[in-house]
Amino acid sequence: MPFVLPRRKALTLAVGDIVRVRQNDYRSRRGAGLDVLNGYRAVVTDMSADRRVQINWRREQLDGVVGHPQAWLTPGQIGQGALSLGYAMTIAASRGLTTRTSLMFGGGANSFSLYPGITRAKEENHLWLPTAALEDEETRATLGEPRTEAELLERALYAYGVLLQQDRPAQMVSDQLRAAPDPVTLPEPVVEPEFPAWDDAAAHPYGALTDARLDARITEAAQRAAVAERSAADITREVESAGAELAAHPSPGRRIADEAAALLTQAQRLLGLAQQETANAERAAREGAAARELYTEAAEAARRSRIALRMAGTSRGKQQHLLAWYAEQMAAAHEEQQRARQAAHAAQHDAW
Repeated sequence: MPFVLPRRKALTLAVGDIVRVRQNDYRSRRGAGLDVLNGYRAVVTDMSADRRVQINWRREQLDGVVGHPQAWLTPGQIGQGALSLGYAMTIAASRGLTTRTSLMFGGGANSFSLYPGITRAKEENHLWLPTAALEDEETRATLGEPRTEAELLERALYAYGVLLQQDRPAQMVSDQLRAAPDPVTLPEPVVEPEFPAWDDAAAHPYGALTDARLDARITEAAQRAAVAERSAADITREVESAGAELAAHPSPGRRIADEAAALLTQAQRLLGLAQQETANAERAAREGAAARELYTEAAEAARRSRIALRMAGTSRGKQQHLLAWYAEQMAAAHEEQQRARQAAHAAQHDAW
């Protein structure tokens, strides 16, 4: 029997269909029988000529007795979305339910919903994994179509495992409260400086002089300043002349000092070169150790089976190519280490 639902949807019911109640109907409040609540899973047991539908559901009483109450729903209630087919439901809606057999579609289920989804049944729990949706295009292009049922199962479980490992537990939006900051230290009050009184003779030594006397003292100070400037200029010329004479005719001690400075400069340059070559040797040793470790890993990977290499996105030929490349890197690092050590030793020898 067809029914028209909101949003131009349709629902067709028949006796024996499994349905799910989608709306609460508190009939006990108006004395019309038992409540029909949202979430009930029921079976259509009868349909009347006036398009009413009778449903029957399982209900366990407080004393443990299991009953099977029933109720009639009108066409108006069904048209408003009170019923829907209940052959399938979301994992969230299935929590708290127990059945003999559970059929679960794993597409879109993360690690946090997988466990409650596959623990609904007491006898058999079946999980369907859409391999085409779980595998990425690169993996499918590399491995091709599964050749056996065993390979199909292995690839589906591997892809689903990669998906589950990407999940992270939910966290709070706000972080933990931080510790209270240290109390702010108030600045010390600024003490205003005390200015001397206007009649303080020690603070104002020129306050009692007349204008004529002040002008005379200013003139005397300017004359002394001019004499001091001329003396400073004469001394400067004498120092410059002595410096030029010394530079033109250095003493034996100065020549020895200049030669020693040149030798020290050369020694410092050679020591710097030795330190740089020592650092190059250490870097080459680290690069050689890293290449040796990668070579060992590639050698171990090359001994894997063909299917394992294809699942990892590689092949035996690629591994052999990597082995040769890592061997070249090891040899180059060893040569660079030996060269740097010899150059550092030579620079140290020349510096001493």
